[in-house]
Amino acid sequence: MGQRLTQFLAIASVATAVSLYACTVYNQKIWGKEYAQLTRLQEDERGMVTSNEGIKEQLIEQADQPEIGLSSPTPDQNLYVPAPKALPLRPQAASSQAPIDNQAPIGY
Repeated sequence: MGQRLTQFLAIASVATAVSLYACTVYNQKIWGKEYAQLTRLQEDERGMVTSNEGIKEQLIEQADQPEIGLSSPTPDQNLYVPAPKALPLRPQAASSQAPIDNQAPIGY
């Protein structure tokens, strides 16, 4: 009986060790893939920021050219949208329930 228990414990220990090792290897593999994707996304972000700044600079240079026809804004060019008319509020019916402040908690 004792020998079988020892064999079972040995096999269970080996199986546990192999399982933990497999999980560790799998997790490292997944982590490596995710880290590579993060690095690619960060590089893409840097490229997009650089492109965005280049486009901004190009638009600024074009705006400075007089033949484009752009001018600095003035107050007389502002658009004003009138505020909507206020709607009258209907009075609410009186509540027939007791105030919640005075009630004890029911439970969770």
